[in-house]
Amino acid sequence: MNLFLDNNVLIGYIFETDNWNLKSLDVMRCSLDRYSSNTVCQECRDIYKKNLGIIKKEFKHIIREFNRKQSFSLKKASSVLKRYQIGDCLIEYFKNNPVENIKEAKNHLRNLQRDMEKRCLDNYQNINKLVKYVPVIIPITTFIGYWKQMVWQKKNLWTLKLLSTHIMLA
Repeated sequence: MNLFLDNNVLIGYIFETDNWNLKSLDVMRCSLDRYSSNTVCQECRDIYKKNLGIIKKEFKHIIREFNRKQSFSLKKASSVLKRYQIGDCLIEYFKNNPVENIKEAKNHLRNLQRDMEKRCLDNYQNINKLVKYVPVIIPITTFIGYWKQMVWQKKNLWTLKLLSTHIMLA
């Protein structure tokens, strides 16, 4: 059996903070062949660039705001961080990795940004090794046929569950 992946799975695999990350990791670890369309590949590339740009911009703004601070406290930093999409992740990070001063906090932010960019790039490049891109659009009747066959035979319920959320079988 093959899996035909939508861009939600690919983006979830690239970005660790994405809602679909854990499910996407399961899909990418499975032994089934994974396919996606060239259109989804292009959409994924566009979303990757856009999201990475947003994250870089937010890190830049947060570091700039931290440059204006004289001292660091998680409570004060939380009020700044909550204004950003990545803020909740950073608040959680600083709860688990306390820092002594603002300089140390900025160093942590810069390191987090570098690490995040590297991991996202690695994951993005790894997708090309894990997924085969095809230009063919599968007719809906083929898709429905696979669905009925799996339901009728009650096979691979794990895949059915994934399918019902965000994966189409090829």
